[in-house]
Amino acid sequence: MNFRVVDFYSFLLFTYSGEIKLLVRASSAMVIFKRAKRFLMIRRRRNFRPSRGIYDLQIKNTSYNRDNGRFECRIKAKGTGADVHQEFYNLTVLTPPHPPIISPGNIAIATEDKPLEMTCSSIGGSPDPIITWYREGSTVPLQSYILKGGSKNHYTNATLQILPRRIDDGAKYKCVVWNRAMTEGQNLETMVALNVNCKYKTKLIAILL
Repeated sequence: MNFRVVDFYSFLLFTYSGEIKLLVRASSAMVIFKRAKRFLMIRRRRNFRPSRGIYDLQIKNTSYNRDNGRFECRIKAKGTGADVHQEFYNLTVLTPPHPPIISPGNIAIATEDKPLEMTCSSIGGSPDPIITWYREGSTVPLQSYILKGGSKNHYTNATLQILPRRIDDGAKYKCVVWNRAMTEGQNLETMVALNVNCKYKTKLIAILL
């Protein structure tokens, strides 16, 4: 028995209006396509000619809810139905992320020498967006803790922790968001400004009160 996957990639990237093709050639066999534990309907197949060993899968007008995820191509022996070969493919339907938002807002109130956390979040992107923090005037990315959303319906977060100093009062930090649904050089960004309270001034005010 001969079979071969003619054209497919382990990781595929397509937009909503995209099209994917899986070309399979097999002789004396039965080919089954599955998507997330569901057998695919014949309407998703193109050039389906078992008598010639041709089992080609084509999906047009891809949509995230229907097509994003894992696909399986399984080849079974005729008669016995025994599995002869199977391969899995991950399809990522590209969607751009939404503009980022920052918590606690676009002005962060901080106290000198007291750790401050700022979280930049974005939803709607597939794959999960890359979120990067910068200090204004610098092109060096700042280290942050990333929590991936796992789907376009959940937020991806990047939390930056800083230790503000007196000279940081008025400093600005930029959050930049990008994923592969966007072109190179295109990104979404937002800014946050620090308002740093001097700890000694705070103590003095407390004593006077």
